[in-house]
Amino acid sequence: PSVPVNSVKELIALAKQQPGKLNFAAAGAGSFQHLGTELFKMMAGVDIAIVQFKGGGPAMIDLIGGHTQATLGSLIQFMPHIKSGKVKALGTGGAKRSVVLPDVPTIAQAGVSGYEANNWWGILAPAGTPPAIVGRLHKELTAILSSAEIQKRFLDQGAEVDDMGPAEFGPFIAAETAKWGRVVKEGNIKVE
Repeated sequence: PSVPVNSVKELIALAKQQPGKLNFAAAGAGSFQHLGTELFKMMAGVDIAIVQFKGGGPAMIDLIGGHTQATLGSLIQFMPHIKSGKVKALGTGGAKRSVVLPDVPTIAQAGVSGYEANNWWGILAPAGTPPAIVGRLHKELTAILSSAEIQKRFLDQGAEVDDMGPAEFGPFIAAETAKWGRVVKEGNIKVE
């Protein structure tokens, strides 16, 4: 809240007025926060410092303490702090607005056209698992994820279920691998 901006456009303008002076917290080299911030930096054309921490908890503590000015991360981690007013939500990283923050635009809607960074989880089976088994697992998992109780638990934490079948999930993983591989290469990110 101490950062004098209320939108992604204002954050970008501030970063451009003060090149290299804004510090974005990240949960460590190669983390979702790190790569999402690197993508934002590249697409918004801003010079910001990415400060690496040993995990999302220490990064959040530093942000709330005002030692870093911004971060990108998972709504699951941010929702309690957004609700309490300790953190301002300027934009979300999905292709569409979050159902838990419907008044907050996506970063793409807020001025960084094409930006999309989602923290996601999936379930995989070993290579060579018979298609009938994969189909059964998908059917059972879909039933669980579709239940009202699970849907509510996810939404309470800021997460949304996106049910992809095996035919969709493989190409999705390939596209994500290519996208983030490009960010690592163009951002000159090295293993530390």
